[in-house]
Amino acid sequence: MWAIFIDEDIVTLVDQPEGHGEATVYPYRQIEDNLPAGQRGQFKYRIENGEVVGERVAPVISLDTLKAHTVGRLKDKTNEILSETDWYIVRAYETGDPAPQDIVNYRADIRAVCNTKEAELLGLSTAEELNSFSLSAIDWPVDPRLPVVDPADKI
Repeated sequence: MWAIFIDEDIVTLVDQPEGHGEATVYPYRQIEDNLPAGQRGQFKYRIENGEVVGERVAPVISLDTLKAHTVGRLKDKTNEILSETDWYIVRAYETGDPAPQDIVNYRADIRAVCNTKEAELLGLSTAEELNSFSLSAIDWPVDPRLPVVDPADKI
């Protein structure tokens, strides 16, 4: 492969070095990356020892963007948990019969955990702090429909 440069900018990559007029043509080498597919950014080019070297670099993502993505995942998880008891609320709306109070309290507790964790996330000031935040480590309230198991009753 060959890289065509005009005015110090790469224009394109070609198979043959001949027939490109006034453009400067350099041999081209691409450095393989180990980035996961979702983290691949654009190529960065440099001239090194008489050849053009192309290297894919990870995109730079702002802390605010990372926070927004993580808050979105938190809200998705919250909605997933709430959706399991949505039918109680729909039934109450449609029939006028109240939803069980333990379900109403449970849903309020789920929303409270989400709000608390969202505030924690938005208060983080470094990528390292954000990377240490784990959605799987959140202590969600226990669904009141689940049977209570006494740890002494192990099989």
